Amino acid sequence: MRLVLVLALTSLVVTLAPARADALVVDRINGTVRNHMGDVRVCYVHALVDRPSLEGRITVSFVVGPDGSVSSARTTEDSVGDLRMTECVLTAVRSWTFPAVDPSSGLQSAQYPFVFTR
Repeated sequence: MRLVLVLALTSLVVTLAPARADALVVDRINGTVRNHMGDVRVCYVHALVDRPSLEGRITVSFVVGPDGSVSSARTTEDSVGDLRMTECVLTAVRSWTFPAVDPSSGLQSAQYPFVFTR
């Protein structure tokens, strides 16, 4: 059985100055998420034990502070429909640390879709 987890950064909006996200911030967020894909994959594998045909998409919206910590994370889309798996993904994202940025950059809001297929 082959498990596929597809991910891509769909939007990154800096909510405080500067007014737009620069490529470096997007690259850093993408890199951090890629480095932690194993965390999300573990959530999927555990959910497959009870629901072997489980597939779908969970989009997580999260806020990263200047120190790199995730100050909040929530789902904006969930077609998977498995509460334990969704909570596992959110817990994973909340535990991640992103590269710190200049405090004048403010908070960074991002939305990331995780697509789960078998």
